Amino acid sequence: MDLAGPKLRIGPFKPGPNVKKIKPLKDARGKGRLLKITEKFPISSDIGCWAECSETAYVESGTEFHVKRKKHKIGNNRVAELPTVQQYVQVKTGDLLVITRNPCLAPSLISNNDLSGPPQVTCSLGLLFDSVKPGEPIEFDDGEIKGVIRGVNISEICVEITHAGQNGSKLGAEKSINVPRSNLHFEGLTVKDMMDLDFIAANADLVGVSFVNDVNDVNILQQELDKRKLKNLGIVLKIETKGGFERLPLLLLQAMRSPNPLGVMIARGDLAVECGWEKLAEMQEEILSLCEAAHIPSIWETQALGKAIAASGLVGDATPFRPITVESITEQLKICGYQPWGKEQMYNGRTGGKMQTRIVVGPTYYQRLIHMAEDKIKYRNHGPVHPLTRQPVADRKRHEGVKFGEMERDCMLAHGATANLLERLFYLSDFSSMHVCGQCRMLATVVLRDGVRGPYCPFCKTAKHVVKVNVPYACKLLYHELFSMGICLRFSTELC
Repeated sequence: MDLAGPKLRIGPFKPGPNVKKIKPLKDARGKGRLLKITEKFPISSDIGCWAECSETAYVESGTEFHVKRKKHKIGNNRVAELPTVQQYVQVKTGDLLVITRNPCLAPSLISNNDLSGPPQVTCSLGLLFDSVKPGEPIEFDDGEIKGVIRGVNISEICVEITHAGQNGSKLGAEKSINVPRSNLHFEGLTVKDMMDLDFIAANADLVGVSFVNDVNDVNILQQELDKRKLKNLGIVLKIETKGGFERLPLLLLQAMRSPNPLGVMIARGDLAVECGWEKLAEMQEEILSLCEAAHIPSIWETQALGKAIAASGLVGDATPFRPITVESITEQLKICGYQPWGKEQMYNGRTGGKMQTRIVVGPTYYQRLIHMAEDKIKYRNHGPVHPLTRQPVADRKRHEGVKFGEMERDCMLAHGATANLLERLFYLSDFSSMHVCGQCRMLATVVLRDGVRGPYCPFCKTAKHVVKVNVPYACKLLYHELFSMGICLRFSTELC
């Protein structure tokens, strides 16, 4: 579970009317608003009905319904309380948008006869008004709407929209705000994060720290985990800001001081909005390299267009470096008549009965790859090896060698050629030797004593029981890495 963190968002609007819009399944003309019952189904304590409408209708709380049979009306009922309509402002390229400190504001919509002024949205975080400057870029809804700040005062920020949808874009409550070039610094975990941490500790195995920015954020989280004695709760640092990317080595060093398991998530959407989509690939590779060097697992956030493109017949960019949101994909699936998450209701083709479990239905792509044996032949007797692992290098320009892997080993075992296998995987590969003390069963070292260089056990303070054993160098490298981590290994040197 994630801690939301101090993310800039659009403030709430005043609740809209309690109205539900019903779209018709087909165009029709008529004076009345008739709903045709098509199916009945059981619900928790009663019976529900599916109904079709031939015209667009707006139903509000308290609307009267009655059953019509021939020329008679049977029963009168009223619609219960409906949820409020979510308010929003719609902006187009070239429009002005005002961000204000007001805690709750109804959207002011501009029409041809309305000269009340530009639409307004709220942001209760006062730090935003103190940090931005005219001329700096600002983005909304994960980069879907872009603009430039034209004016700033104590209570308002005037923004000129420079990028929006072709027919305008909707900007509602809780949409994100990004100011990539402003010196905006948040103060670690919020009060809500502290409250959510207790619930996460009782119901989750990992806690994701959103918008981690500096070492102080990690230090505060570690202190809170120590207070609650949560040493086994895993920590996932979500790299979503430019400051978090630049300070990643310091964040990893601080996080590795605690006994909690650690991981890093690359939030490509927010990171690209903050730093630019053209830099995302390079930054992603750098984060992965740092995590690999520190032996810390990394998590990639991915988004899929799925069957939304195939169903709608549109051309979409499926690369992971575009500002495509899950909400836009699910909305497109709804428009095409599919379930938002791809799980469809299926029916048995033999009996016609409805299946109890929904099944994921989507497109499958095939690509024919041509492999020619002539292009893949590469062999050598001796050549360069990696200085750390002593294994053949992997670049053809550097005279790479084909490794004798697990599948080749299984073939040799199947033919009973164990001696040839030992020669191939050991003597002709990374043959090496090391010294082991037969008394304490620890690794011995080769040191210079009394002018004589030779093996010596630093634990037993003697060289009497030291023996020499032959091992693959990759195995020897593993032993040294484990010793550097404080893991003690003991070896048995008895003859097999």
